[in-house]
Amino acid sequence: MLTRYIILYSAIFTTIFALSQSCKTAEEPDLRWDKQMIAEAPIWQKLLAGCWLGSEERWPEKKSALEQITDKWPDSQWADDAALMLAGGKAAFEDDPNGAIDDSRQIIRMYPDDNTVVVQWAPQQGSVLDPTWVHYARALVLLNPEGTIRKSYPFSSPGRLSFSEKEQLAYFEHLDKYPRKTATVAKLIIAQIYAYNNDLKHATGVLENIVDPQQYQTLLKADAAAGSTPHGTYIRRGLGRTQFHAYMSLITLYKWQGESEKAIATADEFSSLITNPPNYRLLKVLGDWYAEHGLKTKAKTQYKHALPGLEREIELNIERNKHLDFAGPAADDPSKGGLVPNLLREKEELECLIAEYKQ
Repeated sequence: MLTRYIILYSAIFTTIFALSQSCKTAEEPDLRWDKQMIAEAPIWQKLLAGCWLGSEERWPEKKSALEQITDKWPDSQWADDAALMLAGGKAAFEDDPNGAIDDSRQIIRMYPDDNTVVVQWAPQQGSVLDPTWVHYARALVLLNPEGTIRKSYPFSSPGRLSFSEKEQLAYFEHLDKYPRKTATVAKLIIAQIYAYNNDLKHATGVLENIVDPQQYQTLLKADAAAGSTPHGTYIRRGLGRTQFHAYMSLITLYKWQGESEKAIATADEFSSLITNPPNYRLLKVLGDWYAEHGLKTKAKTQYKHALPGLEREIELNIERNKHLDFAGPAADDPSKGGLVPNLLREKEELECLIAEYKQ
């Protein structure tokens, strides 16, 4: 009888343990960005076909790779990214802006709730991918010519993650919580194509439909909180927020159309958003816009708001350098490594601008 209970208990324990391990595998390691990416590498790698080659001559190769995603994996999370890139390429390389706009509108209808790694559109590049995603995604795997994985490079086990790996995970985990929405990026692409083709009225109308102060304020606060953590470096460097591109484009288009009052009012609204919490990079960009248009008092205000943020960025980067390996002088003095020297020069330039505008 005792033997039967031991055998029964052992069987139950084995079953429970197996289920717990199965759940752990499904819910913990596989949710980590690097392992998810490796599992789906044969699909998303096609987004990178000729990634740095924006020329018209290489477009057929890129187009073929992107169409494989939309044709073979229409239900994958990468299908909308491929569709955005195909639409952007149609405008940039096929001289078909109207077709690109129609395709982008179709994307809005097809993917109302999806997220994307596409950031915006540019005339010589087509649809532009998140550079941080491109840089770190492509380092995860090597593929055989037929698309199978030859070698993968997942991060270390959770207990041995390097500082840089933790920074990457922090970036992508945050972007997963506060993503770029495919439909909104598609609208931005439509506006950018309209603007490039000198249809400023339609471009302005689309951008006015994108800007959302309340939504942007929520994103800015979330980005600031995540960026202030020890591993928030890549978040602080910028996430290519669609709202940022929309605001700056709208301000510029108002100015081009002679609507200076609207341009300044929109710039002031943008300023109120990026000042609380302060984002030194965005404040500097807006300050430069004010200065370019002769609004020196407003420019100085942006620069003064930006300076404490830049000083904090220097402190955070010095602390970050203590966790990284450097050769030469930076090995002993963390203020001489990484981005710190450039940030110190940027601080000097900002202080000079503030002093100049006091005169």
